[in-house]
Amino acid sequence: MKRISILACLPALALMAGCDWQNGNASPVPVWAREATIEALGRAYIEVAPNRADFSVTYQGRGQTAAEAGALATARANLATEVINQLSDGEARITSQLEIHPFYRQVTIRVEEFEERLVENEHPDSLLGYIAHVTVNVESTDLARIALLRGGAMAVGPADATDVYFALEPNVETQQAAFEAAVADATARAEIVARVSGNQVGPLLLLREGAQSCLGEEYGSPGQGPDQTMDVITVTGYSRQRSVSELLAATGVTDEALRAGTVDLDSLIAAAEDFALSSDFTPERLESRVCAVFAVR
Repeated sequence: MKRISILACLPALALMAGCDWQNGNASPVPVWAREATIEALGRAYIEVAPNRADFSVTYQGRGQTAAEAGALATARANLATEVINQLSDGEARITSQLEIHPFYRQVTIRVEEFEERLVENEHPDSLLGYIAHVTVNVESTDLARIALLRGGAMAVGPADATDVYFALEPNVETQQAAFEAAVADATARAEIVARVSGNQVGPLLLLREGAQSCLGEEYGSPGQGPDQTMDVITVTGYSRQRSVSELLAATGVTDEALRAGTVDLDSLIAAAEDFALSSDFTPERLESRVCAVFAVR
């Protein structure tokens, strides 16, 4: 429960912040401790549209050698990167990672009548080839086009793909909006207290950003002392895109076409819309808390 109290001038609060020295007095006196005051703890949540979106796709290649497998996976990933760059006008941020692993002939032994167990068979004479994976990570600030970018990546034929995730990168404007809403909430609470007590809210004497009481008492979870401030702004939430249960076919991006270099880039760009899934987002929530002390008229 939020604590809102009307306070009289208390000498015991002489060491609080917001104080000054009077006539050489050895004890600083808080400016809000010289008269009746109202303390109000304001909290505000505002919803802001996300400004970032990202997804990942993984492309696979197999070959008799590590170089062949890596070349196939890399060619497919580079083709997807080119499609995404053209669809985003070069505005998307793209990073990628390559992994190559050998795979071996499997050997099983019968342990029961209808049960077999796989035996490790990682020996040079049982090596069948190599498999490579290139994971392409795409981040964009153009949320209206993110579904199309993912569609272009899907048209190249990945072995795996993630959902589209949305996030908010707070900026000065959104932080100020959350702070202003929290100050307005604290002011409204102070006015309620003043009205109930038959008074009026006077000038603002002290304003502090954070979740703690201005009067030095802990506020929030147990063990949270006056020197342990909480984050002023927190960002939570993400929106998930519909899962991809299977990849669509007929894009013409085969291993043979990649080796021969006959893949038509324009046809992939044109097919991006066919592979695009809906990617609606939900607003992200920003939280701000303040503590305010007002004079009482």
